[in-house]
Amino acid sequence: MSNNQVLNTAFSLGQGPLSPIFPPPISSIRAPGANDIGYPIGQVWVVKGGSAAYLLVNVAAGAATWLSIAGGGAGVFSSLTVNPGPTNLSTVGNGAVTIGNATNTGAVTISVGTGNFALNGNGHTIGIGSDAAANVINIGNNTGGTTVAVNAGTAGAGAITIGTTANDVPVSIGSSTGVSLITINGGTGGVTVGTNAVDHPVSVGSVTGASATTVRGGTSGITLTAPFVALPGPVYIYTGAGAPGNGLALHVGDLYINTTAASAVTRMYIATAAGTWTNVTCAA
Repeated sequence: MSNNQVLNTAFSLGQGPLSPIFPPPISSIRAPGANDIGYPIGQVWVVKGGSAAYLLVNVAAGAATWLSIAGGGAGVFSSLTVNPGPTNLSTVGNGAVTIGNATNTGAVTISVGTGNFALNGNGHTIGIGSDAAANVINIGNNTGGTTVAVNAGTAGAGAITIGTTANDVPVSIGSSTGVSLITINGGTGGVTVGTNAVDHPVSVGSVTGASATTVRGGTSGITLTAPFVALPGPVYIYTGAGAPGNGLALHVGDLYINTTAASAVTRMYIATAAGTWTNVTCAA
């Protein structure tokens, strides 16, 4: 049967005694393929016992193109425009939704205009750049007036973690050249830095820059629980109960404050050599 077949005709009350009748849908146990070419453009093909239906949209070079038209059936589109919407994807059932692919060089852009954009996990994990690729993830932009807020829900139920995996990766906050201000507020719970049992350095401020580092303790003061405070030189400052052991004196100029001093000559000591303490006579 030729693709240019003559349609069935029937008597009518129109301009002539006979009017063409489009053939009824084809009912088959299989889906159509490229070799099913003996049908007019617009032919409908329905698969028995299923929810698949197809429409013949083109025949070229001896091959037919059948387009899936039934709800729930699969379809391949070279482009898709939904205007004005709304657009719903996989809102029922357990179907996976994939937008874009790992090898395509095309960009995926989601714009919301004057509305809002919501990405909800509904109790599940949301992964952004969570595959094994070396991704670059940018949140916010460096030219606009964007405000980026990271919220963790209610107290006791949520948490914000940054760089907490076991991987050796640097975590940077703020710019080394910009004039932006970084503020860390602890609310009523305080701020803790490097409080786990791991031996690692905690650095505040720049080693070579001219910027000042200010630590304010408010009306409660600043508490240091380290065994000593190191000053440039280096010079160490210690505190302890009783006279210092000579092993603490590491540098000339090290200072030791006795917290249980009984007299003016036992309150403070200064290292005059490595391993040697000399008491300082106080006024009282």
